Amino acid sequence: MKWITLISLLISSTLIESRIIFKRDTDVDHHKHIADMYNLLTERTFKGLTLAIVSQNLQKCSLEELSKLVNEINDFAKSCTGNDKTPECEKPIGTLFYDKLCADPKVGVNYEWSKECCSKQDPERAQCFRAHRVFEHNPVRPKPEETCALFKEHPDDLLSAFIHEEARNHPDLYPPAVLLLTQQYGKLVEHCCEEEDKDKCFAEKMKELMKHSHSIEDKQKHFCWIVNNYPEGVIKALNLARVSHRYPKPDFKLAHKFTEEITHFIKDCCHGDMFECMTERLELSEHTCQHKDELSTKLEKCCNLPLLERTYCIVTLENDDVPAELSKPITEFTEDPHVCEKYAENKEVFLGRYLHAVSRKHQELSLQFLLQSAKEYESLLNKCCKTDNPPECYKDGPENFMNEAKKRFAYLKQNCDALHEHGEYLFENELLIRYTKKMPQVSDETLIGMTHKMADIGEHCCAVPETQRMPCVEGDLTMLIAEMCDRQKKTFINDQVAHCCSDSYSGMRSCFTALGPDEHYVPTPVTDDTFHFDDKICTTNDKEQQNIKQKFLVKLIKVSPKMEKNHIDECSAEFIKMVQKCCTAEEHQTCFDTEKPVLIEHCQKLHP
Repeated sequence: MKWITLISLLISSTLIESRIIFKRDTDVDHHKHIADMYNLLTERTFKGLTLAIVSQNLQKCSLEELSKLVNEINDFAKSCTGNDKTPECEKPIGTLFYDKLCADPKVGVNYEWSKECCSKQDPERAQCFRAHRVFEHNPVRPKPEETCALFKEHPDDLLSAFIHEEARNHPDLYPPAVLLLTQQYGKLVEHCCEEEDKDKCFAEKMKELMKHSHSIEDKQKHFCWIVNNYPEGVIKALNLARVSHRYPKPDFKLAHKFTEEITHFIKDCCHGDMFECMTERLELSEHTCQHKDELSTKLEKCCNLPLLERTYCIVTLENDDVPAELSKPITEFTEDPHVCEKYAENKEVFLGRYLHAVSRKHQELSLQFLLQSAKEYESLLNKCCKTDNPPECYKDGPENFMNEAKKRFAYLKQNCDALHEHGEYLFENELLIRYTKKMPQVSDETLIGMTHKMADIGEHCCAVPETQRMPCVEGDLTMLIAEMCDRQKKTFINDQVAHCCSDSYSGMRSCFTALGPDEHYVPTPVTDDTFHFDDKICTTNDKEQQNIKQKFLVKLIKVSPKMEKNHIDECSAEFIKMVQKCCTAEEHQTCFDTEKPVLIEHCQKLHP
């Protein structure tokens, strides 16, 4: 239990990829030294963090091998806290860490590529190590009975093994996040070992924990995807909208100042400067509480807690209430006759003020919508400020803003109603039809996986209060579409997908939603191998049966992309009839072989 308590001093304040909070004021870049981190973390926490980092970099090494390296690094760090420190202690932590790895002869033997990496200077050396990380490991977990026995006798050993497995299976996951998951794993084990049905408990709870792990990783990757694919202004704008949403109380000056610092922090993390990234995170909780009265009326309950509870409370804190004075209409951007002068004086700051004003007032709107509205406001000013009467030109800005918001809410309600009426599986099939027509070049498995995730997002977000629904849906869908755009970057899909992926970040989701069928797609001719039916569908579980039916649906659309919805439904119904008939026949496969050409011929006649 002691390990869990100690590591929580670090981890609760670390997941800033999903919850942006403020880092300490600093006007100059600075590197932390290993003694600073060692003193801040305590020895046991320092060793846990070091284990995560070496496990991510040296994925083939056993826990026993890495434990020796961790102890060496720990002993060196401890020596740097005394009076007899060596000049090496003054090196940046990242440089020192890779120096230690490269000095270990076993690293050169076990990892041939490390010789090339170790010949480089930082930051290229660190980037080289990162480039050789592998993402194909499968976690090795002991059985529940073994887990409980080990947890009772040697809890530290069990948790160290979890850190090792989690880190090497998720080599790009922030090491502090690995420790957060380790803390949660420890609580999970403690709970399940008291349960009568341990197997069931571990299966359910581990599934939840791994889902949380993937969620953390997905959000982290998304921030870095933005940093790597868009100008810096995009991540700055997103952070400003996020800060203004979460903390509507601060004025623009304070919100903008923190936005600049957060952007610097995220860039450090995404560019692989993991040690700077982590040490900056450790300062966030205390600094936030120093500014609690300026930031949020809800922070005090967190800041009055002991450090252990305080940091987690801040990370999971809900948006602050919108101050009463913000209920008044925003007039300074559309009713002030001097708008064009202020805009011309400093465009970036003026647009930042606009984004801050609408974001702090409209927590019910998504960050993506708010960024898009700022982009459209910029276009409006660029047009209006060239006219003879700019105020007359831009006076309709608020009405346009609200009309667009109403359209988004109506579309959202339409989809949530459809999900509620038809259920997740049928709703997923509707999405599958739409997106197969939009990008038929994508593999069946990817399309099915993508639309399944979309339906999951709908299931989750349609259940939250209406004031949180748009931020939930559009935020999660944007992350999912960004994954598709990453695929597009590596393997070209089609021109219209490429267009949406190269469009603005804020408009990416709405661009995908508005896509029609790919008119340039040429369907492949139907052959005997196009559709494959076998008797496995008669004996498999319901989930796999649904997957087989969806594969048929995708294949059908790919060979008949212009087929109308009613004809798709008719073919799907005939497919189900065939399955029911053949699964009750004496010879399942013979029946499928006989009925398959009849079904295909029937469906082809329906194709225009």
